[in-house]
Amino acid sequence: MHGIFKQATSFDQDISLWDTSNVKGPIESISVTCNDRDIGTTFNHQGHTYLVVDDESIKDQAQLDKLEQGQIRFCTSHVTDMGGLFKGREHFNTNISDWDTSKTRYMHEMFKGASAFNQPIGNWDTS
Repeated sequence: MHGIFKQATSFDQDISLWDTSNVKGPIESISVTCNDRDIGTTFNHQGHTYLVVDDESIKDQAQLDKLEQGQIRFCTSHVTDMGGLFKGREHFNTNISDWDTSKTRYMHEMFKGASAFNQPIGNWDTS
């Protein structure tokens, strides 16, 4: 299934019922990627508005508030440093399972003090 939706920028259908338990290799549809989009731009994907962020803009408190309130989602393909991102945000419990962490190298204390956080992030690429 590698590359199945690569450059299919208009595809916006629900495939959540697919059984991918026998798939070998990466499944690109798990993470929302935006490598070809400019930092600070927004786009819609599967009914959600995504903001393209980088190491600096991902830590903007106003944008983090919008993320926490479910008003926006982040596309994190350009982010290498998520250290301390949700530090002290004790009520943060937003679904961030679709984050592209393939370029992220620093996550030190990312969830420190985020005591309410309990979302699935097991599909993140942390290699």
